[in-house]
Amino acid sequence: MTTINLYQNQQEKQRKSSSKLGSGGFFFSLGIFIVTLLALAGLKFAVSLLAKQNEALATTIQAEKESMAGLSNLEQIVDMQTRLKQIKNNLKIENNQVTRTKMTQVLDHLSAETDARIAVSTYKYENNDSKITLTFEASNFSDIARQILNFKGSDYFTNVNLIKLSRGVKSISCSIEMNIKQQ
Repeated sequence: MTTINLYQNQQEKQRKSSSKLGSGGFFFSLGIFIVTLLALAGLKFAVSLLAKQNEALATTIQAEKESMAGLSNLEQIVDMQTRLKQIKNNLKIENNQVTRTKMTQVLDHLSAETDARIAVSTYKYENNDSKITLTFEASNFSDIARQILNFKGSDYFTNVNLIKLSRGVKSISCSIEMNIKQQ
């Protein structure tokens, strides 16, 4: 009986086909490599294009900034409006008469009523209702109480109210509100 080895023929065919330029894996790898190179080239092109657009936008912004040279004039107008508003707030109109609270009088009375052991830290004056908010510090509670009594007994200030009292490391801080008596 004659035996034919068909298996050898298949191995020879595989050798011949694999020797022709490699296997299918070679073409797959080559395809992925080419796609990767194309993607990198596309990204490089896109980045350079976006950088050019960014530079063009920056020059446009700079040109717009330079064209707004009148911005300082606008700031001056806003400053002038703020000052006029403050001047109007300092003037009171009652019975068709313009009256004005003289700040030097307020400060003179405040300094006359303030004890020497008291340090004033903040002062706020609201002309609309002649209200003063004052924050001061002292070394003990006795000085704070004496100062509040000075303001309550004053002929110039009225409605003295304690807002806040807090003890710090070295001093005691007190905030009060009071009104100026109408003359």
